[in-house]
Amino acid sequence: MDRVIATVLKVNGTVFVRSEDGSTRALKPGDKIYEGEILITKDGGSVELQMLDGSIVPVGENREIRMIGQFVDQAKESREEAESDDVSRDDPFASEESRKAEENIEYPYVQHGYIRVEKGEAPPDSPDYRFVSINSSYDSSLEGRAADADPLMEGRATHDPRLLLSPVPPDRQEQEEIVQVLRAFEGGDRFIVTDTKPEIGNPENAVVDEDDLVPDGSDQSEAPIDGGSLAVISGDEPVDTFFDGNNPPAGLRSGGEEVKYYVPPDGHTLIGYTGDLPPSGIPDEGQQVFKVVINNPDSQAGEQSYTYTQLDQLDHPPADGENQLALTFNYTVKDASGDSVSSSFNVTVVDDIPVAEDGEVSGYVDEDELPEGITDNDAEDTLWDSTSLTAEGSGKLGDMFTFGADQPGKIAFKSNIENEPVRTTGGEDVYSQDRQVFYDYESDTVIYGRTEGGDAIFKIEITNQETGDYTFTLLDQLDHPNGNGDDNEVMELNLTGAVQAYDYDMDPVDAAGVFIMKVEDDIPELARDAAGNPLRVTGEVHEDALTTVGNEDLSEGNEEGAGQVKYIA
Repeated sequence: MDRVIATVLKVNGTVFVRSEDGSTRALKPGDKIYEGEILITKDGGSVELQMLDGSIVPVGENREIRMIGQFVDQAKESREEAESDDVSRDDPFASEESRKAEENIEYPYVQHGYIRVEKGEAPPDSPDYRFVSINSSYDSSLEGRAADADPLMEGRATHDPRLLLSPVPPDRQEQEEIVQVLRAFEGGDRFIVTDTKPEIGNPENAVVDEDDLVPDGSDQSEAPIDGGSLAVISGDEPVDTFFDGNNPPAGLRSGGEEVKYYVPPDGHTLIGYTGDLPPSGIPDEGQQVFKVVINNPDSQAGEQSYTYTQLDQLDHPPADGENQLALTFNYTVKDASGDSVSSSFNVTVVDDIPVAEDGEVSGYVDEDELPEGITDNDAEDTLWDSTSLTAEGSGKLGDMFTFGADQPGKIAFKSNIENEPVRTTGGEDVYSQDRQVFYDYESDTVIYGRTEGGDAIFKIEITNQETGDYTFTLLDQLDHPNGNGDDNEVMELNLTGAVQAYDYDMDPVDAAGVFIMKVEDDIPELARDAAGNPLRVTGEVHEDALTTVGNEDLSEGNEEGAGQVKYIA
């Protein structure tokens, strides 16, 4: 490609070159065209080139020419022959009307009339095509067979530089693709027919984020849709663009179910789905995980693009945060003559993760209802159940989190809470009969508060991990700090640090709000009789029982009989 073939002098309309790497660039005056590049003019486009020898070569609209060494050599040879040959290059058999029409047409090379291209049996080392000069007029009604070959002129038609011929035995398949044939029709109109091949440049990749999925995505700030250009360069023939050779990556799942691919017969759509296909053979909407659609599959203007829509979650590597899962999709562009080219594009799916929400979840228990407590006959108890809320508490643990797109998630206790001290909302350590209370982790769903000696003071159990419903059971007394005799005094246990959430991909998140359990104090009270009066405790002692013997008492009593006592128990 380092060798310059020509320099651009003038440009009209759309004119560009395509390099061997598939990239294209629009031409402007002063640009160089290099060996191996393909010169392309569109409708209404034309260009004037200056060759290396200084000659000027115009190229009209709707042309596609590979710029090779032969192009330069044949152009030079044609000009030299035209200058030295006194024989007219006009078609001797053209009508007067066609001559006049041809005067208004610019051809970049000399003309040799018209030719017939024959293809037949030949030795393997000979060209597939034979060019024959015709010594008579041309009549399309006779299928072009209005005359016989002229042996004296044999081979002269092959001198037209617009025919790309090679002196070496050709590659038969390649020759089918690039041979250019000049045809003559009534009226003198002439054009070049080129067998072009579709090409693909650099297709655009896409990115979607699961946090935009509806209704469970944690963000939903934009639609989970993206796409891009397929970078198709169609050539001059009708084309079709379709998905080709796609299989799901190993282990691709959604909610634990295997993801399969469905492509309809036209190949313009690819659907990732789970489960078995219904009788219709097309995945139902509830089965679809994502959909990829090729837009404008038959565009000859290179307008092919794709749209990727995420419809449901994809399972990402576990406990890896907002990691990315890349999906590759293969597609093919095929023209009417069977030429095809394939490429692929990538779609990156960003994982969603659970989010901790602000707010408070709380419950209420009363020491009065312990086995040795003094009940006050109200609605409070030693058991708090989040499924049966009262005015003293609120919410369930699931209210503290949003799982996001990867459903179902779960609420769990943290294993690293083991042996951590239980504290109040004010940060004070919690005690029971002067014994400090610590967390005891039993499982994802059960923890205890125990003293150093192992006595259980309370138990918390998550009864539904998806919703976060739970129970709190007070098993023994807690030491309330004030000692002010207020039976309604409340100690608030801060249990937030024991709770976390996971989404289906096992991405964890700690609580951001607060989880509080309020424990009402129990206090002693006077015993009363049936009438509600305080009970009296009485006894009788006798001074007569006092004695100074052994210095036991300071006085000596006068014993008056048996049964006299100085103390009772």
